Amino acid sequence: MNNLPLPIQYAIYARNGNLSKVKKLLAQGVNVNSRHDPDKTALLQAAGGGHNHVVKYLISKGAAINSRDYTDTTPLMAAAAHGSERVVRTLLDAGANINAQSTHGFTALMYAALWNRQGVVRLLLERKARVNFKNSQGLQAVNFSNNYNTKRLLAERKARVNAAGGTIAKYHRASTIRRKAASIAAMRRQFPNNVVRRITSIRQ
Repeated sequence: MNNLPLPIQYAIYARNGNLSKVKKLLAQGVNVNSRHDPDKTALLQAAGGGHNHVVKYLISKGAAINSRDYTDTTPLMAAAAHGSERVVRTLLDAGANINAQSTHGFTALMYAALWNRQGVVRLLLERKARVNFKNSQGLQAVNFSNNYNTKRLLAERKARVNAAGGTIAKYHRASTIRRKAASIAAMRRQFPNNVVRRITSIRQ
């Protein structure tokens, strides 16, 4: 491999999770956002391979979180398809666009559903991924999964979002209201009404 251009070596080592080689090539002057195979950054390569240690290091060196390849696939989409919850969490914590769409309208949530990555689906939903986004064929994440549990998870969230008015913000506001109502109901079973009124007025 030593006879290959350094940017190509860099991409291959990132894809294979070889952090020591990645560090060495960056120290030799390779651009952290150089592209290869085809038009993919090393961060996208590492994310697609599930190599969280490489992903973290590249981010620390200034890798572009939302870099895209020739199909507009992002590192987050690649990690979601791979099924690595750790990489998905690392990218989200670093500011990855959770609702970015590829050339054909795919989101990270759609890729996770397509490959039945239930843990990633759950994580993306917790981070407020848009369940109602459609790809270029008009399909949503729930349409891609053939796994019962994953499909049920997506269908339940879709139904709740639609019931709340069709947006994730409205869904979360409605969820907050439901949680508060449940908390007050629980207190009423334990305390007199005057005590409950006092507690809720303090919380507000």
